[in-house]
Amino acid sequence: MRAITRLLSLALTALASAPAAAAGDWPQFRGPRASGVAEGARTPASFDVPSGANVAWRTPIAGLSHAS
Repeated sequence: MRAITRLLSLALTALASAPAAAAGDWPQFRGPRASGVAEGARTPASFDVPSGANVAWRTPIAGLSHAS
C-alpha cells in the first residue's frame, strides 16, 4: 500500500510541475495556472445583450442558472 501511495504522490508531483500551456489552450477549469485570465486578450469595456454588441456567443441554460 505504501508503494502505491508513493507512486501516486510522485505522479501527481510530476503533473503539477509540468509547464503551463499556451495562452490559447485552456486544458483545465479557469485555464493555464488556474488564474482565469486570458493573457493578451482584449476585454470589452461594455456590452449589450439585446443588440449583441460585444457578445461573442450565447447559449440557453435550463433552470435558474445561479452557479458558474
